[in-house]
Amino acid sequence: MKIFDNFNSQVDHVLNSSLTFITFIIIKIKFGLDLSGYFGLVLSISALVETIQGGLYERPSYLNQPIGYKNFKLNSSLIVVMCAAANLIVYLYVYSENIIGGTLFCIATVLLRNIKTYDYIIDDIKSARNRAIFIFSFSILYFLLIYFDILMHDFNSFFVIVSSIKLIFVLLNKSKIFSLKVNSTQKAEDLKILQASLLILVKSRLPLWALLPFGLGLVGIYEAFRTLVEIFLLPSKGVLNVMVKEISNNNLNRIFKTGFLSGVITTLVLSTTYNFITSLEIYNHPEIRNVESLIAGSVLVLFFWISETNSMMLQYQGEHNLEIFRRLLAILIFIFMNFIFKDFINYKIFIILISSIYVIENIPVLIKKYK
Repeated sequence: MKIFDNFNSQVDHVLNSSLTFITFIIIKIKFGLDLSGYFGLVLSISALVETIQGGLYERPSYLNQPIGYKNFKLNSSLIVVMCAAANLIVYLYVYSENIIGGTLFCIATVLLRNIKTYDYIIDDIKSARNRAIFIFSFSILYFLLIYFDILMHDFNSFFVIVSSIKLIFVLLNKSKIFSLKVNSTQKAEDLKILQASLLILVKSRLPLWALLPFGLGLVGIYEAFRTLVEIFLLPSKGVLNVMVKEISNNNLNRIFKTGFLSGVITTLVLSTTYNFITSLEIYNHPEIRNVESLIAGSVLVLFFWISETNSMMLQYQGEHNLEIFRRLLAILIFIFMNFIFKDFINYKIFIILISSIYVIENIPVLIKKYK
């Protein structure tokens, strides 16, 4: 992997992830827990639209495969419509105070991802890094003004300004939006990459849906565990983006070895620091600070790396049916096991089931390899 590309990519992803986390904290402190929940809902909407964009534009561009579906091509107008429609539903049925801010945030988040894809593919990752630094710096400056009550803004004004900071950089880079053209002369005849992307989104949200019948207490515990694991997976986005950009028939073995080694290193770091991190107040809970959660977290991060590496290799090789099958298989087994254990499930059993998803979805790939 190119060292400087990887470094710039790490800076880009760490700053973006950190900004999302800090925004959660500021909203919770200054505007209350309910509005931090609303922010989480807007992030989910953005994630859905990003997934659609990823399946129809981003991942095919990385893999130099046909973009869109037949004669249909995604564009910025459709992104605006999807964000507006989803936020209108939230406005009508959940929170009827902030449709403008939520819509602007969704549009800015999705289009910035689009622009970043362009920068990564043309090997201008430094631009993505610099943009992340500017957005992070301006946002933190605004947060400080809000936190120390120098500016007295209500939540609507706050959300519009946070979104506008991102939109400024969208406008400055508007020429990059949906400007990638792949070399392939073929048209995309199916939606298999999109289907696989949607299954990944379902997998990431499934544990929360499964826990809801057992009360918000377990949901809160799982969310704390999930954020802990995501700390260790922060470098993965940068490394995986560089890997998918460099993938070719000549280096598939090197790509897999890089993903596997990254997983081993991440697992070792988690295992050696888990006791210290779970001694901190935010993570110091009996359901998290135990051997079962440590083992589950270690298995999860190792097989996350393996699974995402396998995913890019399968899609590069056109093995879309296998990619969809393995994702769907893991989801169905998880649902079935939750049904089996529903009468005596506890958090320790549940967290083991979650980590098993990442193991199960790699088994079909292993069988195919040695068949």
